[in-house]
Amino acid sequence: MTVLNENLYVGTINQIESCQVWCFDGETNWTQVNENGFGGNNSAVQGIGVFDNELYVGTTNFSTGCEVLRYDGGITWTQVNENGFGSSSNQAIWDLTMCNDSLYAGTMNMGGSGCQIWRYDNDTNWTQVNESGFGNGTNSMVTSMTVLNGQLCAGTHNTTNFCEVWRAVNTSSVTDPIITPLNFKLGQNYPNPFNPETTISFNLTAENAKDAKLEIYNIKGQMIRKFSIFNIQSSIKWDGKDDNNNPVSSGVYLYRLKTDDKVSISKKMLLLR
Repeated sequence: MTVLNENLYVGTINQIESCQVWCFDGETNWTQVNENGFGGNNSAVQGIGVFDNELYVGTTNFSTGCEVLRYDGGITWTQVNENGFGSSSNQAIWDLTMCNDSLYAGTMNMGGSGCQIWRYDNDTNWTQVNESGFGNGTNSMVTSMTVLNGQLCAGTHNTTNFCEVWRAVNTSSVTDPIITPLNFKLGQNYPNPFNPETTISFNLTAENAKDAKLEIYNIKGQMIRKFSIFNIQSSIKWDGKDDNNNPVSSGVYLYRLKTDDKVSISKKMLLLR
């Protein structure tokens, strides 16, 4: 979700009719402002943000690659990137972030070369600003970006070494790793998207493993599944069911690793049935 000109914009995941963007006027009215899937095979809007006072969205497209589209505030959407930034392996954009007067898009790359970050400066110019996967193909997706002291920071899903956080050291690259202040790590679930099972990996010390819990929430913030962790486990498999052993529906879910001293870290995942 994001806000532009006192309107709230939300992007959806829709596996049947393709993704939608809706505008809320702050009172009672919701208005769909795009054609379903932007007229194509875009199944999800997972990146959405404001750049130069215009709305931009990043999509998931498993056929031809992710798309970035700009909204004129009326009825027109304009695609401003080449599909998948030139590679259909860039299947999704999980985050769009503005930093130092540029728009940045982080991708999920399922081709084995690793996630990519692209910088947008004008209507036609996109520049890749990281080495794919930050030099490691197991960094398969950029799951989140933010700005710290004027520097772009990116969090990744790493399929073998748990999550990583990277910081831009200049305006053209994102290469300097940040050491997390937490004494435990939570990996991105794999596979993601998934159906019906996925594995959530983490790393705990003997101290913070005591009474640690892994909790899964739906998009409404309702906890649907809780796992207690009594030993220094390395992973938990979720079968897509709630605590009552009922299968849950397709959608985005949040999972949170919590310790007894109330320290926690969270990530999101996508179930497709």
